[in-house]
Amino acid sequence: MKYKVIICFFFFSSWLLAQDKAIDANLKTIEGKAPLNKKIEACHEVARLYIERSGELKKDLDSANLYLQRAQTYNKTVRSDEYSGLTWILFSKLYRESGETGKATPYLKKTFNLATKTGSARLLAEYWFEQCYYYPSDQITPKIAALEKSVAAFENCKPVLQHGRALSLLSEFYLSDDSLAKALDAATKSLDIYTKVGEQDLMTVYFVLCCSYGRLLDHERSIAYGLKAARLGEQRNNNASWLSVIYYNVGLSYLQSNHDEEGIKYLYKALEQFMKEGKVDDIYTLTASLIHANYFKTEKEATDFYNSVHGKYAPASPLSIITNQKILLDIDMLMNRKSNARRNCALLQQLAEKYKTHEAEVRMAYLNILNYQIWAANKTGAREYYNRFSTFPLKNYIDSISFYSFGYRLAEMESRFGDAIRIHQQYDNLLDKVEKASKGRVISEMMVLYDIEQKDHALAGRKASIKLLEQQKMLQLGQLRQKNIANAIVIVFTVLSALFVCIVYLGYKAKKAAGLKLTQKNTEIKIKNRQLKRLVNERQWLLQEIHRRVKNNLQIIMSLLSSQSESLTHKQALSAIQNSRHRVQSMALIHNKLYSDKTTCETINIGAYIRELVEYLENSFTVQNRLTFILDAEDLEMDVSFAVPVGLIVNEAVTNAIKYAFPGGRKGQISISLKNRGDHTFILRIADDGIGLPAGFDITKSQSLGLRLIRGLSKDLEGSFTMVANGGTAVQIEFTYNFELKRNKSVI
Repeated sequence: MKYKVIICFFFFSSWLLAQDKAIDANLKTIEGKAPLNKKIEACHEVARLYIERSGELKKDLDSANLYLQRAQTYNKTVRSDEYSGLTWILFSKLYRESGETGKATPYLKKTFNLATKTGSARLLAEYWFEQCYYYPSDQITPKIAALEKSVAAFENCKPVLQHGRALSLLSEFYLSDDSLAKALDAATKSLDIYTKVGEQDLMTVYFVLCCSYGRLLDHERSIAYGLKAARLGEQRNNNASWLSVIYYNVGLSYLQSNHDEEGIKYLYKALEQFMKEGKVDDIYTLTASLIHANYFKTEKEATDFYNSVHGKYAPASPLSIITNQKILLDIDMLMNRKSNARRNCALLQQLAEKYKTHEAEVRMAYLNILNYQIWAANKTGAREYYNRFSTFPLKNYIDSISFYSFGYRLAEMESRFGDAIRIHQQYDNLLDKVEKASKGRVISEMMVLYDIEQKDHALAGRKASIKLLEQQKMLQLGQLRQKNIANAIVIVFTVLSALFVCIVYLGYKAKKAAGLKLTQKNTEIKIKNRQLKRLVNERQWLLQEIHRRVKNNLQIIMSLLSSQSESLTHKQALSAIQNSRHRVQSMALIHNKLYSDKTTCETINIGAYIRELVEYLENSFTVQNRLTFILDAEDLEMDVSFAVPVGLIVNEAVTNAIKYAFPGGRKGQISISLKNRGDHTFILRIADDGIGLPAGFDITKSQSLGLRLIRGLSKDLEGSFTMVANGGTAVQIEFTYNFELKRNKSVI
């Protein structure tokens, strides 16, 4: 770290030294015997360098004022209208930088009147460039209009560097206005001008290119330009605010191109910088990105990180308040806390209504509410917020992809499979369009590079020809007796040149043919990969559809049982119906989880499933005030063929404990545990501290349907079943489970 600080200080000092050298060079012109027009231009350049120095120190601004007055003195002899206007522009900039707008405005008006009177393109260009800074920071449209006029005027006059600066600033405002194509065009032209004149301060242009390519989903170029901008900022160490935003955009591009480790590294660098600067909006936005990217290994890590941020930085603006609520909703959805998620979604809806005049914040709120409604399988809510989100314009590819993605998921949820396929095709077409646009930009860049290379070759050829002619001239002026030798040398040189050209041409043809074959192979591989991906998606979709239909059929069965129970009065029949409903629900929960999980349709998290099943039984029997449930089930992915028997056993054992272990409204506790003993051996244990088994009870002779089910299901698991009465009742099943060997077994 020590050496990094030394290196950054060295580069920053070098930059200041370069400015001092430029000032010294111009001072020599001013104090020397140069013509007055050169002295005026040197005064202008010295004044500009002092005004643009970092920190806006009073001594620098006073020095700038001194040299502008000196330029005015020289111009009394030269009497140039253009020099007068350029001096006034710099006075306007000087007073604006020092906060004296009242003094700055008259100079700007005088420049405009003079430019209009004389028709000077240079003065008009400088006027519109300076005018841009007089509009409030939130008025982007007039700033863009002023800079467009400045750029158009600069194209008709000589100052190339200032033309590049105007294009660079214009590209920033285009980016803020989401005019990405215009931002790319302006930044590319500015970079071309800067490269030609040797300008070193390219960080702003690189930043605009990074952000523009990132929003156009061209992540490779976004990362390349972002890293260039970051290197320049780190070298000078004087653009901390810019650096944090650059790190953030580079991190997002890395994440979106599946380079998670690099993406998280740059997001954390951005977060550290945001925290140093106290940028609350950016801190919450970045925190949301980290949680959404599933960076944290456990749910506790995510919650602790959020609490640490929230404890130090209270949300105050509409953006930070809505983003804070979005984070809470994301954490609840991540931890599958349905009731909390429903409450936080309602709060997010209230905030969206409260800040409805803030379009960007409301758009983000609607998008996250829509995501929750689909996650919660709420068709009505999802449709409502999809329609609301549709009212916003789709400004870029990211908005369009979100729109089609949620549209596809909503159509699938509403069983409008024809619309789902159509929307998914539109989604694929959009991705193809993005890919083609990226290739088009690559081809354009290659054509520009090829043209430059051809011009360089032509220039080199002309130089070689001139050199050869000079040699021939010298030979002709020399001794005549060396004429034959000189001719022989020319002939040999020509033959060798022809051979060299032939070799280069043959190599070029061979390389072109190999490149064509490689392109064809890459195209074939891409087509096959896309076909395979489509097949995998179709298979995944079909499996999810099967689980959805099984889940719906089980829910129909439950509804039929509920309807049947309404017409029964016999307690034993009602109890049998209720027990059947619980058994069906235990299986329905599994299929619901398989349908809800978009990543796999073969395994479920058995720990989460047992917790949800016990919560259902607790709510069904309304025993929250007298019975305590202790859960200790490992979170592991279990094959469905094992999860169903385990769930039914838990259902039977817990139901029996609730119904028979605590008569007369007694209080107590029921513990459920599932532990891995090692060597793929698991122990499922359900125990209570109730009244225990009746005296003389023999489980081998019991004809209870529940016990018979447990014994039968234990055999399905190829496990052993024991039942112990010691201060309560404990049911224990020991079985062996190996995921790799059992994964292909069917559920039913």
